[in-house]
Amino acid sequence: MDSRNEFKALYAFTHVHSDSSQLRIGMQGNVQGVDFTITAFIIYSSKESEWLQFQLYSATHGYAKLLKKDGIYLFLRRTHYLPNHNLWLLKDADTFIAQDKYFCIESFYFSEIYYAAGNLIESIKQGQRNKQCFAKSKNHWFQSIHRRDSVENFIGFEMSGKLVEGLFTI
Repeated sequence: MDSRNEFKALYAFTHVHSDSSQLRIGMQGNVQGVDFTITAFIIYSSKESEWLQFQLYSATHGYAKLLKKDGIYLFLRRTHYLPNHNLWLLKDADTFIAQDKYFCIESFYFSEIYYAAGNLIESIKQGQRNKQCFAKSKNHWFQSIHRRDSVENFIGFEMSGKLVEGLFTI
């Protein structure tokens, strides 16, 4: 019996993480002229999808994240610019404006943390749930994460897998 979900964590690491990305904690890369190091990763799952989130750190620019979702990578940075509508009152395919770009909501997810490793900047628990919204504007993306007591917004752009995995090395 796996009362502490150790086998679930082992499965997540060996099947989800290793099969879907060549990136590892400790790898370093340069994105838009800024040097980043991968310091942690989280595997999120929902009924509709599963994705990897890599936490990146730069000594000069702070934290960013790199998501691998549905075969593409999204480089995202936290933004304090709010959308012109409350996203949590909208539905799939609705549009909003953020940082002078029109975004179309791709989907809302009720996600759960499936597995995490590394030196995360926030405390999390396996099984922790939150709501996430992904919206797209050409090759730009907007992500909003709604937790029990806060909402965080991120904005960034899409990158090809070959480019990303070529940027980061040990």
